[in-house]
Amino acid sequence: MRTGRVLALVISTALLLGTGFIGLYNGITEWGDAVSLSERAVTGGVFLYGLLGLVSGVGVVLKRAWSYKVALLWGAVVTAVAGGAVCVYGGGSAGAVGAAAIATLAIAALTVWLARYSLVAKRD
Repeated sequence: MRTGRVLALVISTALLLGTGFIGLYNGITEWGDAVSLSERAVTGGVFLYGLLGLVSGVGVVLKRAWSYKVALLWGAVVTAVAGGAVCVYGGGSAGAVGAAAIATLAIAALTVWLARYSLVAKRD
């Protein structure tokens, strides 16, 4: 495997597994603090992207083709949660919500692309 593909594997796996562990931990520990329905939705989303991050990260390491689709779901959930969290906890304006969602989408898209790039690696 070439250096670029190894780097893509390491970066995408680190981001997926990192957000996976953090999301699961935060989703579990913050559930009791979420009182409103919107706060529970955000916390549930955090738990969900944590679970999806772990599953897709392990799949990428194991070179499973399905992990790309799970990473896509992870990217959608993490982007939605970022925008939602700004609304729910920050009382943010539409501009702040959009900025959070766009920034998160950019990172998620890069992560998913790196995961895909590492999965379709030709045997060198």
